[in-house]
Amino acid sequence: MAQGNIMQKIKRWKSMTKKTTGKPKTRWEYDVSEDIKRMKVSNWKKVVQNIESWKKVVDRARTLYRL
Repeated sequence: MAQGNIMQKIKRWKSMTKKTTGKPKTRWEYDVSEDIKRMKVSNWKKVVQNIESWKKVVDRARTLYRL
């Protein structure tokens, strides 16, 4: 009986906080796309397929963002 009572309370529970308004959270994918645009890497899908050219892009990104 007590466990059923707890389950009913959980079902009826409402959060005390409200959803924030404004801009939605950015995704990791969006951040990566913006970084690629900022670095002016054209045709990045072909660059990724060549390991040497991709390493150059990664090295440039490290110096740019000091990673």
